[in-house]
Amino acid sequence: MEEDRGRLLRFFKSLSEETVMLRFLRPIRFFEPEVERILDKNRTPVSVIASKEGLVIGSGEVYRIKGDEGELAVVVHDNYRRRGLGTLMMYMLFTEARKKGFTKIHAYTHETNIPMKRLAQKFRGKLIGMIEEDMYDFLFSVEEAIEAGTRVLREKGIVVKPVAEALNKHSL
Repeated sequence: MEEDRGRLLRFFKSLSEETVMLRFLRPIRFFEPEVERILDKNRTPVSVIASKEGLVIGSGEVYRIKGDEGELAVVVHDNYRRRGLGTLMMYMLFTEARKKGFTKIHAYTHETNIPMKRLAQKFRGKLIGMIEEDMYDFLFSVEEAIEAGTRVLREKGIVVKPVAEALNKHSL
């Protein structure tokens, strides 16, 4: 657990300022509280950490809002974008979220976050409104998102069953 804490902390500190703003929706200088929240299974029942050669290159979480609804957050390191990792992580998050009883998941994103808006489109997220003048609220049906994600990953040539094998076979 301590090793995960250190690896995740180094990951967040290595992100560009722009990426930090897009992930956390605010500037952050001290990531320790965020890392603690992510690693706390009572507060964050679903998390996915992607690594390469022992370094974290992506992190995604689903936080419970209420009942069967959650909130999703995902970030891929600047050096590993546009390779399908965000798509694979989203698929894994939705799959694990279904196992934990989630049926609906929100993703709040800044209007300038083009990668997240593309992921929302791939996974059939519906724009349900603005929570601030520049902040979108996408709502996903977990079942629809898994179905859409399976199709998208197959089109990329990524085998999605079992998920762990798909991640290991996916070339970064």
